[in-house]
Amino acid sequence: MTAEGVTNVVLVVVAIAVVLYLAVALVCPERF
Repeated sequence: MTAEGVTNVVLVVVAIAVVLYLAVALVCPERF
């Protein structure tokens, strides 16, 4: 896998993690 491929995978994973974190924060605001 190329460096660009690794970077793209990392960016996608980070983006998904941020979206999930924001979704949980919206659903369960009392936890934050």
